Amino acid sequence: MNNAKGFIIASLVLGIVACVMCWYGVTSLISVGAAIVGLVFAIKFGKAYPGAMATAALILNIVATSLAALSFFTCGLCYMTACIALM
Repeated sequence: MNNAKGFIIASLVLGIVACVMCWYGVTSLISVGAAIVGLVFAIKFGKAYPGAMATAALILNIVATSLAALSFFTCGLCYMTACIALM
């Protein structure tokens, strides 16, 4: 039981880190990875330790995953466009 609670807390921390890092273009790939790992932790250990913290971790990591993926792809498109324009 305590092990699951620790993973839920880790999931919350990964979600917060991913939400903060997704606003910077360079670190958006790292935030995608952190959000996906946090999402896996929230899904897997949320069943073993249900409650408000597990629900918050799940929602936060879903939002972080979508924001980080959007940031990664838009920055990638912007970089690709700049490279093509300089050719």
